[in-house]
Amino acid sequence: MDERMEEKVEDADMDQEGLTNEVYFSEDDTVIKIYPRYPLTSFYATAIDFLAFNFRYLDREERMSNEVEVKDEIKAAGLDTPEIISMSENMIEFERVEGISGYQYLNSCSAAEAYRLGEEVGSFLPRLHSRGVALKDFRVSNMIVGDKVTLIDHEYSGLNANKVLKWFDYFTLLSSVRQTPRYQEFKRGFCQRALIPKSAICLSLISSLAHSVLLERSLSRVKNSFLSVRTDFASRVNNIVRD
Repeated sequence: MDERMEEKVEDADMDQEGLTNEVYFSEDDTVIKIYPRYPLTSFYATAIDFLAFNFRYLDREERMSNEVEVKDEIKAAGLDTPEIISMSENMIEFERVEGISGYQYLNSCSAAEAYRLGEEVGSFLPRLHSRGVALKDFRVSNMIVGDKVTLIDHEYSGLNANKVLKWFDYFTLLSSVRQTPRYQEFKRGFCQRALIPKSAICLSLISSLAHSVLLERSLSRVKNSFLSVRTDFASRVNNIVRD
């Protein structure tokens, strides 16, 4: 940790919502992210790689390199990323992007706004996949919604990704959106632009509950996950009756 960034971190406010990495908001209106050697999420990403027959562990250097390399791919596919201001051995300083997290947005927006966000994300993801890139940790909390949609925390991204890694993007996205009250509207908008694998829809029923209980420990997230299961089940029954 170099002295300049160490001083910034000492005077900065820590983000209390992060799950594994330490993130600080500096007085210079920047965001400093510290990359530990063995964060908890790295083992989740390794498990995904294992299931995709991609046997590797992303060390800190590779994860930080991903933050740099994937930026251009994300922008080319239609969404934005924060600019990198400086880097050190275990930290990256980013510009601070105005807006709120995708999770917060889907907890406060209208049905029409959730639908439009779903459309935008649904247009983006197939384009990103066509460029051979999978994000693997494509949670709605890793979006900042303001004047435009900005993606953050893409350190676990995979270049030259196979179909399994791309499938996990749909799976992790749906798992996180289920934990919001606007799951149905977001999904309808998304499906206007992209086809969601049915297996991702089914398995995300379980994973959203597990994530909200074990990791987030949030009663509101658990409630929304249960509601998403109920509405999906009701929709499935209605389709069977119509057929």
